[in-house]
Amino acid sequence: MTPGETATENHSSAKHSSSAVILLHGLTGTPAEMRAYAKKFELLGVHTVNPLLAGHGGSNNDLLAVTWKDWLNTVTTAVRLTQKDYKHVFIVGVSMSSLLAVLAAAEIPTVSGIVLLSPHYGPYARGTDWRKIFLPLLYKMPDWVHRWIYWEETPPYGMKDERLQRRIKAQLDRNSHGDGGEHGLFRTYVKYFYQLHQLQNQIHQVAAKVHCPALVIHSVEDTVMDPMCGAMLYRDLGTTRKTLRIINDSDHVMMLDLRKLDVFQWIYQFIQTHTPEVTEFLNRANEQPQSHTA
Repeated sequence: MTPGETATENHSSAKHSSSAVILLHGLTGTPAEMRAYAKKFELLGVHTVNPLLAGHGGSNNDLLAVTWKDWLNTVTTAVRLTQKDYKHVFIVGVSMSSLLAVLAAAEIPTVSGIVLLSPHYGPYARGTDWRKIFLPLLYKMPDWVHRWIYWEETPPYGMKDERLQRRIKAQLDRNSHGDGGEHGLFRTYVKYFYQLHQLQNQIHQVAAKVHCPALVIHSVEDTVMDPMCGAMLYRDLGTTRKTLRIINDSDHVMMLDLRKLDVFQWIYQFIQTHTPEVTEFLNRANEQPQSHTA
């Protein structure tokens, strides 16, 4: 598979469902991040699409060969293909891919709703690698510099779950070049940060044009991004149908962390709320007279 090509996992137990959810993994990650959620949706009769973003799933050289536009193309292609078979298509993104969800919703207004987990929008968390203060200077340097300088990620890897931290560290110890196997790559080049920077600039231009329902979830214990990032993106979204949920007991990668089940439940409730058929069914059920037997 070449860097620009992508693979997609599809999960469905009910072809009659009118709703589908596109689950997006984060930067340097893989679809495995979202696989547990895909299985849960499948059990609930909701079709899911779990695409591999362009350049991901291979080596750092593969990821260095693409840009944010290639990542966005993966998402918009998945949305348009899914909309051919499903009436209501939602997008769930985490960190960087939450920004892709916003851009896709701005480009395709018929998206039914977006869920933004730990959005990579704004300043990094306090205590993060001090070298990141030099990123604005590095962005002005030639592309070869962006491809040369990198950071190796270290525990807690954006998670409070110590068991998962140990598993990732063991995987990294067995491999080189920051390769975490199914967990993705744990070496972040300046070029990746620069693509994130460009993505954020795009969001500043289009966030106000997003009018579909939106759910933003961020943790006050995020060790990657400042906890205010979620509130900042929530503020900038143009939609009036938006919800901001601030949580604790979770780090950045919340769909794998200690409160992953709570996060899934909130996402599922959001999708139910904004699927007209489900809302109409629930309303009719509530209007039915209740019978009681002694």
